Amino acid sequence: MNKRLQYWLHCLQHPCYGLGRAIRKYRTKLLGLEYLGKNVDIRFPLHLGHPENISIGDNAVICEYVFIMAGKTAKIIIGNNVYIAPNVYITATAHSFDGEGLIMEQAGKEAGIYIGDDVLIGTKAVILDGRSIENKVIVGAGSVVTKNISHGIVVAGNPAVAVRSRGQAV
Repeated sequence: MNKRLQYWLHCLQHPCYGLGRAIRKYRTKLLGLEYLGKNVDIRFPLHLGHPENISIGDNAVICEYVFIMAGKTAKIIIGNNVYIAPNVYITATAHSFDGEGLIMEQAGKEAGIYIGDDVLIGTKAVILDGRSIENKVIVGAGSVVTKNISHGIVVAGNPAVAVRSRGQAV
């Protein structure tokens, strides 16, 4: 096998290695993402639904077993310096159950999700459709985000509620 092919295979197997512009573009096409920033660490296995509507900013880390489900029209935007721990579930789609007919025949709802810069999302957290998480937020492990979260807040619980401000002593 020639050296160039070995290099490309090594870059694909080790996402933190050789993230030059050409490799980022190739990984973006390979994953089918709308945008993939610089120095992004994506660990597999990973599930992406409608990856053409998912954008990931610079210096992001997405750990193993993360499920990111964008909608056919709804986008998921993940900002810069975001850390998503293992087993996180992010979905920009929801079932509609307003009508009287069969649940499988009901239309779905899609609103999209925005995750700002410098955000940490703890293990097994769930972020539901239509939510906005502003900059400098920490989402505790196992939290279920059902409402928008404002700047610099630490949230935890099911449903996620503000625990304190980020940087405030415990």
